[in-house]
Amino acid sequence: MAARGVGKTFLASLILWWYIYSYDSQIYIIGPTSGQIERAFWPQLNELAQHSYRIYGSESVLSGENKIFSIESRQIKSMQYAEKSQWGSTCFAKRIQIDHSKSMEDQKAAVSGLWNDHKLMIIDEASAMPDYIYSVLSDSCRLFSQCNLIFSIFNPNRNKGFAIEGSTGKLPEAIGHHISAIGCELIESEKVEQDKLKYGESSPYYRVSILGLPPVTDEGAFISFEWIQQAKQRYAFHANNPDLPLESDPMLLGVDVGLGGDKTIVAPRKGNFLLNFHENNSSDTDEVELFILGHVEKYNVDHLYLEYTAISQAICQSIKKRLSATMPRCHVHFIKPGGKPTNPKFDRKKDEVIYNMAKAFENQTICIPDSRTEIWDDFESELSLIQLDKNRQEKDGKIKILPKSNAQFKKALKDATGYTSPDKTDAFAMTFEHDYDVQVAVTRKNKTRFEARTPTISGRYAWLG
Repeated sequence: MAARGVGKTFLASLILWWYIYSYDSQIYIIGPTSGQIERAFWPQLNELAQHSYRIYGSESVLSGENKIFSIESRQIKSMQYAEKSQWGSTCFAKRIQIDHSKSMEDQKAAVSGLWNDHKLMIIDEASAMPDYIYSVLSDSCRLFSQCNLIFSIFNPNRNKGFAIEGSTGKLPEAIGHHISAIGCELIESEKVEQDKLKYGESSPYYRVSILGLPPVTDEGAFISFEWIQQAKQRYAFHANNPDLPLESDPMLLGVDVGLGGDKTIVAPRKGNFLLNFHENNSSDTDEVELFILGHVEKYNVDHLYLEYTAISQAICQSIKKRLSATMPRCHVHFIKPGGKPTNPKFDRKKDEVIYNMAKAFENQTICIPDSRTEIWDDFESELSLIQLDKNRQEKDGKIKILPKSNAQFKKALKDATGYTSPDKTDAFAMTFEHDYDVQVAVTRKNKTRFEARTPTISGRYAWLG
């Protein structure tokens, strides 16, 4: 369990090389997506192999002319055989992706039957791994052969589950180790201090990313930190499926028009996938209009949602008129934040669309990118600060989100992001004005493409004996 950027992938890679060299080992690197392992883990293994050659030269067993392991695209093979066809038949390291778009039984099948002596299972981003996967792997370690281990590395963006319990001493068979970014030579102390001032010591971001600790559940948050992390994980899980989002899913564009001093924010959403955010700082109406129309054309938008206020009404009317002539298939919707909601249980239209957005997070349908950039960190902060106006609810039963004019909300958002208006949340929430039938599962025609491949395991070969 570790903070971001403190070298947990390096440590896992080092342990892999030590284990495969010291034993006649079968090692499985298990991750929530193949891209996660391909982008982070495999380059680290190659880097360590090259580093071995720089130190030991021709005596290196990991790289060079006398190497005894072959690093391939999806596995590492032992070369201790006379015939090349036998390389890796007993001693190897292989990648396994857990496809979360499949059924629970199919996911469990991907890690079933992995047993032999000296087996090591390295789980990358372990907090994203369902408990039933851990259960299968744990049973395999306990019931079969000798010296079988699970080594998990993860950033603790959840506060419960097998990985968290194992790292916090709640599982008797597990040994936990915690790495904080504070005092770590890989993380600049100035960065730690900046994040502390920006987000606060008790914020989910600071606890998870800097302290390397699970988030504390915020009972007042309308959209929990864990729901946000799950939305990121779903985006990553489906990233390897070329059919998602489906071509038939609607292309939606929410626009928070910021002519009054705030930024204009464009939020493109395809089906249940939030794709990006685009910003424009201009207060010139012509420039902002062209900016919005450019993204309507770029994304080939089906439904455009424009924030309709006294400041923005002229530009909204102009955009609707132009699109009716140039792109009549694009439906333009005006969203009046303080206007009358469709459902009378809400106080305002804004409360209704934000509530619908929150339900998409709670029901685990929406998918958002896990991009560790400032714009996405700010969006996450905006979401985490949304709260219901409990006084209003107790007074007349109406559902109302604390307005952005609320002094406490403005201060919290200013401290976290440097600005006082949740523009990204407002833009994204507008795309939830209507319900759409969209899909976040593997399509039937691609089912065989994502079938789990269970490795064939043969007997032991003591190449080091």
